[in-house]
Amino acid sequence: MREHNIKMMINKKKACLYSREEYIVPYGMPFRLMFYSQSESHCHCHDFQELVIILGGSAIHETEERDYPISAGDVFIIRKEKLHRYTATRKLKLANIMFDFETLDINWEKLHDIPGYTALFETEPKLRDRNHFKSKHTLNTAQLNEVSILLQRMHRETEEKSPGWIMMSQTLLQELFIMLARSYSTTAKIQSQKMVRLTRMMQFIEKNYAKDITRDRIMREGMTSNAVGTRIFKELLGKSPFEYLIQTRTRHAAELLKNTDKSISDIAYECGFHDSNYFSLQFKKATGLPPRDFAKRHRTFQ
Repeated sequence: MREHNIKMMINKKKACLYSREEYIVPYGMPFRLMFYSQSESHCHCHDFQELVIILGGSAIHETEERDYPISAGDVFIIRKEKLHRYTATRKLKLANIMFDFETLDINWEKLHDIPGYTALFETEPKLRDRNHFKSKHTLNTAQLNEVSILLQRMHRETEEKSPGWIMMSQTLLQELFIMLARSYSTTAKIQSQKMVRLTRMMQFIEKNYAKDITRDRIMREGMTSNAVGTRIFKELLGKSPFEYLIQTRTRHAAELLKNTDKSISDIAYECGFHDSNYFSLQFKKATGLPPRDFAKRHRTFQ
């Protein structure tokens, strides 16, 4: 690991930054699809997201934290400003979709209703290094063929530019997102199933953190037992369901302290704490400051 870190520190000094102004905007679309027969690449990062679908071959995907083997059928998101490169490539062919969540005209709220979408596009990338990429999505042969056909349709639209091509291209991209989300939701891989279950439980907590919710109710949302669900939290997040609930409540409380002039007791109650003293204790534990001091330091208005 130490040798890996030294190598990536050296590469970071030579890394290129790819910008959406250069790689997406000039092509008249809010996203860009490219196909590569990828050889070894130099170290780089970008100010947009990438959806990578490995169509054939294999390689090592190097990041600042770890190296991961990748091969045909693997699907993963590369987050903004994530330093990475491909090495040890063997007949590597991939489809690369460059996009920015903020500029795509897509119904994100409806996509988030599919557990596999949030798990694949948000939770897994955030937890990838901790999880050693064990929860990556791998399409089977039939699924990869189906995805490849859809990618070719997208490519034809962007090449031919027939009337309505931008709308059609975004519709096909949304179809691709749904296809990948559904396949991740129903994957047979145990580690990927854990990621989907964790995501369902995290989404439930995010929507209901202000209510009195029990561990049993959280586990039902993840369709798992208390023992298994708690192990999933510990393994993938490094904290218990209760610790994650408190973290979520204090995060929302911090936003209210920064952006409103509500009282400490009102904010505590609004974020699911029914005892302002207990809230103050948990908030200081999480942020290093009592709520009142945090508000004085970080409030965005006078």
